[in-house]
Amino acid sequence: DSDGTIPSDHPCNFEHTNIALSLFIYALFSFILDKIQPPAQYGLTLMLGAIAFGQQFLLFHFHSTDHMGVEGQYHWFHQIVILVSFFTTLLGIGYPKSFLNNFARSLSILFQGVWMMVMGIMLYTPEYIPKGCFINSVDGHSIVSCQDDEALERAKSLVNIQFCWYLI
Repeated sequence: DSDGTIPSDHPCNFEHTNIALSLFIYALFSFILDKIQPPAQYGLTLMLGAIAFGQQFLLFHFHSTDHMGVEGQYHWFHQIVILVSFFTTLLGIGYPKSFLNNFARSLSILFQGVWMMVMGIMLYTPEYIPKGCFINSVDGHSIVSCQDDEALERAKSLVNIQFCWYLI
């Protein structure tokens, strides 16, 4: 705003920016630490990852959106994947040579990226909005609203099916 404060109608933009910034800082320091001395810095790299995933989880959990409706369903599933990334990253500090843990962490990070793209496409492309729902602008923020409870339950069910398909 003109007085230097965060505009009250755009807090979710700053939340999304903080999520991206924490993951970028984690990736940057991981790259730098791996170039310096890979074996000695592995625990530190994982600790930075755990901090980034922990912050990402908290920002999604306490997101300024209401976590209701279709967007809330997408966010709820995304939080589950973030927690898997967080816990497998913490486990990696104690068990750095565990193939299963490292594989699960890699898959969960990949799944996070895929699910974020899916959310972006499915929530902000009018052609993919479920039947009976529409994109609505609330305080400058686009959300998916549904005409009635039946359309909302159908849309949430489609999100559940979609998540299962991507997980499989």
